[in-house]
Amino acid sequence: MEEKVLEKVKKLLALSNDSGSSKEESQTALLLAQQMMVKNNLTMQDIKTIESNSSREIVHGITQCLNKTPWWYQSLSTILADNFKCVCIKEKFKGKGYSCINFVGHPEDVDICKEIYFYAVKQITYLSDRYSTYYTTKIARVPKPGIKNDYITGYLFGIKTKFDEQVKKNDWGLIVTCDNEVLDTLKGCHKVPNTKAKSGNTIDALTKGYSQGLKFTPTVGAIE
Repeated sequence: MEEKVLEKVKKLLALSNDSGSSKEESQTALLLAQQMMVKNNLTMQDIKTIESNSSREIVHGITQCLNKTPWWYQSLSTILADNFKCVCIKEKFKGKGYSCINFVGHPEDVDICKEIYFYAVKQITYLSDRYSTYYTTKIARVPKPGIKNDYITGYLFGIKTKFDEQVKKNDWGLIVTCDNEVLDTLKGCHKVPNTKAKSGNTIDALTKGYSQGLKFTPTVGAIE
């Protein structure tokens, strides 16, 4: 865990000295680096040690096979990748006849992205099942799949809105962006597209899902 913290501090310090960063982004990166160093009792010597040993490895973290997943897994994966320094691609396995969702990035970022992804899948599955069952039995006789899809659509929009507002508020534009080292390895790869499902045209489901998505709290974070 200490190595992951050291790596994050190193990245933040690099961003604070990046000539391509705005003044606000540089100041934010430096402040976050200082906070993490104080919190974890780190020194600049610790940072220099990891700099000399860092390999900057890039990995592909497989999550799900696309032909076995609900429509919203793809949309969720792209939202998370955009906010946790990864790229989400669709990678086909030769001879297997199916494709998988892959998070691509540096090991520590991919680990974080996958952990949050699987946590979010469980949350959305549980909440959408609970809401759609309640709605179809207590409120209206509407096909359950349509209600569930509306709830999940709202939830995903809520998550995206929360992350967008967080990035804007804290000037994390460069901090959450996947770096060029990773992007250079993805030429010819296909990014996972956002998807849509049949709607039940239920405003209440969209609204409830959106409000819950705004409350989503990852179990871990890209910065701390």
